[in-house]
Amino acid sequence: MSGADVFALAFAVAMTMLMASVGFNRPTWARSYTTAARYRMALTAHVVLYVLLLFTVYAFLARLTADPEASGPSDRFWVLWLSLAAVACVRAIAPIARRVRNWLHRLGDIPSGAGRFAKFLAETDFDANESVHAQARALLVARGIDAERDWLPLAQPMHRLLSRTTELFIQLRAWEEKPRFAGFSREAKNELFRLRQRFDRLTFRVSRALAFIEQLGEIKQVLSERAADCPELDDRLRKLVSDTIADVCDDISLFYRDTCVLTARGIMATEATRRGRDAAISRLGFTPKNSKASNPYRALLYAACLLYIGLWIFFLVVPSARPPKGTDLPLAQRIPVITLIVLGSLAVAIVPKLRWGFANGGLHRETPWAFVVLAGACAVVFSILVNLAAGALFLGGADGAWLRLTAGAPYLHSGFFTAGTVAWLVQDHRWTAVTSPRAQRLRDAAVLGLAWFAASLLAAFLLTRSMDGFIRWTTLAFVAGGFIFGSLIGYLIPHLVRNDGLHGPNAALLLPASDFDVLHEMKPAAGIPTGLRKQPPIEQRVVDQVSA
Repeated sequence: MSGADVFALAFAVAMTMLMASVGFNRPTWARSYTTAARYRMALTAHVVLYVLLLFTVYAFLARLTADPEASGPSDRFWVLWLSLAAVACVRAIAPIARRVRNWLHRLGDIPSGAGRFAKFLAETDFDANESVHAQARALLVARGIDAERDWLPLAQPMHRLLSRTTELFIQLRAWEEKPRFAGFSREAKNELFRLRQRFDRLTFRVSRALAFIEQLGEIKQVLSERAADCPELDDRLRKLVSDTIADVCDDISLFYRDTCVLTARGIMATEATRRGRDAAISRLGFTPKNSKASNPYRALLYAACLLYIGLWIFFLVVPSARPPKGTDLPLAQRIPVITLIVLGSLAVAIVPKLRWGFANGGLHRETPWAFVVLAGACAVVFSILVNLAAGALFLGGADGAWLRLTAGAPYLHSGFFTAGTVAWLVQDHRWTAVTSPRAQRLRDAAVLGLAWFAASLLAAFLLTRSMDGFIRWTTLAFVAGGFIFGSLIGYLIPHLVRNDGLHGPNAALLLPASDFDVLHEMKPAAGIPTGLRKQPPIEQRVVDQVSA
């Protein structure tokens, strides 16, 4: 390819990436409903999908021409521009673009990620600093609400909840003046404005409710001075006060949860790491999680780095393992293709386990064998598609695709071995009888290493097709390399995906108590006002708000 061809191809790829990036951020609030890592992964997948579409259309149109290599530069330019126009048309078709974008949004945890984070904030402890506490008290006193007064015991939960809500609202309102939150404040300008209006209405309603309760107390006092005690009247007044406080507590609780949603969005939009989010909620007054949960998707990143570097080392140490020139891809192109195939095999076993119930053992701790077999079959199909695409792009047209598929055919079963074994290893109940994490990882390494050893042995036999060619030192080096690679991946990857919480308690402690004992040991929760209306889960309200 000439310099002009390279420039044209780079320009087309850049335009495709720009279209995909702009199209992914629809609606504009999508970034604030998930973490930076998940958003970037979903955005990258969206961009890569459109770039692959560009290359696929280009290869198809180039195949339609008689001899694209012998044609002039103008002909190749026309093919490239037509490919770019086709991608732009696909991007412009709203039903197709919206389905792809929404699917990747769900994979990127949009908007459920913000709902879970907001639920954690709403349920965790909150204790703002003294300056914020003083500002909140002054604001409430200015509106006729003094939380420091000796109120009735029935009204004290309402005052505590209102003080907590006011302290969080004051800090959220100050985001508009902070440069770090300037971008999010502009994006959520309407939500912040409506939140201020709701806070004004809420505080005035609380003030009127407290005044109403005081008037009821005065009425009771006047009646007590002029007439004998009436138990029926006392019960009715107490019921009226209790219902009033319950209604106000409902409104305060709903406002507090919606404020937590906006807080979660602002923190997720401005902090790219878990440590940064923990520091941000600590500054607000929340108590961060003590456990440092790991991101299981980083297992795929570890595997990609290990495979890419390890394959280069293997082919440099064992030069005879390289295919003859003209029969397969060059080494610089073959290694990324192999890495992509193995990474896809791991992904079809790991991603469904993390997201869907059919890929998990569940409470019964039974291995989902249908998923294990299906993951292996999907890995084989993915390997075939990658080989065909790589051959069509790098070797040219259908002939190149068939040549690459023929060269990779002896290795197709490796995807089944990899995906099936990993799908079996990542189940949460795997190695529950083993208490040592190191022993669990060693077992993972042994199982996946043996699987890769068997796959490498079968591939070596399919390549040689004779015992004389099979019994060589290169075969030993090949299967030994497969065992080493499999052991390393097994030691580093599966334990990141499993839920370690299932390994903690002793098996004897898992025996359930009898229903009779459980019912008699249960105690009512203290500190919860009675009569509160049941609110829908905060995750469902986030989804409803987004849908609206």
